[in-house]
Amino acid sequence: MKYVTRNFKSLFIFISFFVSTFSYPVLYSEHQSYDQLLQASATHLKKQNLDDALYYLKKAIAVRPEGNQSIRDCAVILFQLGNEFFDHKQPKKAIEAFKTILIMAGNFAAVYHNIAFTLAEKCGRYRESIEWYRTALEHDPNNVATHFCLALSLLAVGKLHEGFEEYEWRWLRDKKSPRNFTWPLDKLWNGIENVQGKRILLRVEQGLGDTLQFIRYAQLLKHDGAIVIAEVQRPLIDILALCDYIDELIVIGSPIPAFDLQIPMLNLPSVYKTTLETVPAHIPYLFADKNLVAFWKKQLTHNTNFKIGICWHGDLAHSTDKFMPLNMFAQLADIPGISIYSLQRFNGLDQLKTLENKQIIRCFDDTFDKNQGRFMDTAAVIKNLDLVITVDTSIAHLAGGLGVPVWVVLPFPAEWRWLEDRDDNPWYPTARIFRRKEIDTWQSVMDKIYNELRIILSH
Repeated sequence: MKYVTRNFKSLFIFISFFVSTFSYPVLYSEHQSYDQLLQASATHLKKQNLDDALYYLKKAIAVRPEGNQSIRDCAVILFQLGNEFFDHKQPKKAIEAFKTILIMAGNFAAVYHNIAFTLAEKCGRYRESIEWYRTALEHDPNNVATHFCLALSLLAVGKLHEGFEEYEWRWLRDKKSPRNFTWPLDKLWNGIENVQGKRILLRVEQGLGDTLQFIRYAQLLKHDGAIVIAEVQRPLIDILALCDYIDELIVIGSPIPAFDLQIPMLNLPSVYKTTLETVPAHIPYLFADKNLVAFWKKQLTHNTNFKIGICWHGDLAHSTDKFMPLNMFAQLADIPGISIYSLQRFNGLDQLKTLENKQIIRCFDDTFDKNQGRFMDTAAVIKNLDLVITVDTSIAHLAGGLGVPVWVVLPFPAEWRWLEDRDDNPWYPTARIFRRKEIDTWQSVMDKIYNELRIILSH
């Protein structure tokens, strides 16, 4: 669990001490005492036999003696069991364990938080999670992790204004977040001071996709009369240099030029009081180099098929769910009149070698996105395609920002920015969302895409 609460020490005896007392296997009989049942549960927990641990713990609870000590003993194991069930992708059992603690031991913020987090991160039940997070905050009003996680759930259900306000808690989340900031948080712009003629420095703080999504707010600053300086990741320097609403670009880690005010990029939605109705979605706000667009048009013009660019693999450092097996994309080549081009870079390229028919995916040579700069060829090619189909990665944000048709394939549950239960997205008017539901397989998602493409090509 990334933001689950694991430290129950302030409430009960620390679990590792308790379990260590029962290091060896025990024999079980039909008629066991409370202590024996508790010991059996702890032993199974240590061995990661979670169902057995829960089974014996339930039996222990049924015969437990009166008193606070037995409540503490059972609650400690329940809490750890809940965390383990979460980690093993068994959210229903995790929630059951956490709720049992509340029934036995009363109200604890850590337990409310973990129920909320499980509902959101494993079940996609963001609206329910919001109420559990709020209850957790009633018992622990200044809990940073709970405020931060509440923000993500609020954003996912479209409560952007409140969500981005809560998102400010990310600054306190831990000593390394976000992105190990070493710069002083002075001269922060809070949206009140007039920016006319002021040099405003936008600070980068997250991944490439985040920068591509939120650089759009530089347009608003420019409209308000600011001189916009944007600190960005090195791979984005060349593509963002084409945005005339940015006056100066610097690579993260470079010397900082003089500025009057600064603001982290993901503070901008809160400052501008963004709601679903006011998302700045004027596209395109990202641009491809005109000469490269012309070059790639000439390269691709001989192909009169419906041209699709695909990206099947994201950066697993950020999420293990941002990928889809390439062979599923490859089946789209069975549709007559379609040509598929790979927009994949770095991660996932090894899957090309495993395709039975390697000719169905058209790949660019090794100079692609190298001679002109990262994303430069990609953006120009995208402008010459009929459609982009991609997992949740920077290509989705690039295509959406360029204003081209893009189908985004999302895992379950998806990140907050794609909202819940929508097949469109206010951030990207040309995007269409294909979601993997809780009981879906990737194949079922690809079947929907396959059928939609056949319909398009039949007209």
